[in-house]
Amino acid sequence: MDINIEEFIKMMQSVNELQRTDLLNKIGKKHYLPTRKEFLEAFESTPSELLEYCSLRNIYEIWTKEYIEQMVRYISRRKRDKKLTVVEIGAGDGKLSHFLRKTWKKEAIDLIATDTGEWDIPSEFVVEKIGVVEAIEKYNPDIIICSWMVPGINLSISFDNVQEYILIGDPTVCGLRTTWEENNRYEKVVLKSMKELQICHSDILTSNFNKSKSTTVSFRRRCNKLL
Repeated sequence: MDINIEEFIKMMQSVNELQRTDLLNKIGKKHYLPTRKEFLEAFESTPSELLEYCSLRNIYEIWTKEYIEQMVRYISRRKRDKKLTVVEIGAGDGKLSHFLRKTWKKEAIDLIATDTGEWDIPSEFVVEKIGVVEAIEKYNPDIIICSWMVPGINLSISFDNVQEYILIGDPTVCGLRTTWEENNRYEKVVLKSMKELQICHSDILTSNFNKSKSTTVSFRRRCNKLL
C-alpha cells in the first residue's frame, strides 16, 4: 500500500500535539508533582512557550519530583539528632512546602510555609499569613527557605540569627546583589545536586537543556552546630 508522506507527517504531528496537550494537562494540575523529564518533554518542541505558560500561572520555579526529593535528602542530613524547624519565607501559594511535607512523610521535621499575603496569591495549600520578622520570632527556625525573593529587597538581613538559610532563584533578579554574597557570619555553599535539576520560568528548554538560570544556595552560619 502506497503511503502519502505528507498525510503521514500531518497525522504524526496531530498525534504528537494530542500527546503534548495531555502532558500539559497532567503537569498543570496543582497537586501533581511532575518529573523533570515530563516537563522538558512538554516544552522542548516549543521552548518559547514556557515563559507564557509560567506567567499565566504565576510560576517562577518549576518544582519537580527529582528536585523535591533532593531537597528532602539534603535537609534530612542536616537534622542529625534533633528535630528541625524549617520555615519557608515568601511561600506564595505554598506549593514548595506542600510537596516537601508530602515527601518527608514521618521525618522529624516541622515545616511551616509563611507569606505576608501582600501579593494576594490564591492557594490550595497551607500558608500562614505572617510577616517575615514575626515568623522568625514565632518559630525560631533552624533553617529558612526562601524561593525567588522579591527583586530589590534583601530579606536575608532578617535571617541573621538562624543556623542556615537556603535561597532559590536567579541571582541576577532575586533580592539584591549582596543577598547572594558570602559574608563574615555565613559561608556560601552552592548546592550543585539541586542546581543541576532546576528549571525556572525564563529558561529555554531545548532538547539538550542542562543548565537553569536559577540556582540553590545554602548560607551556613560559621561554627554551625548543624555541620
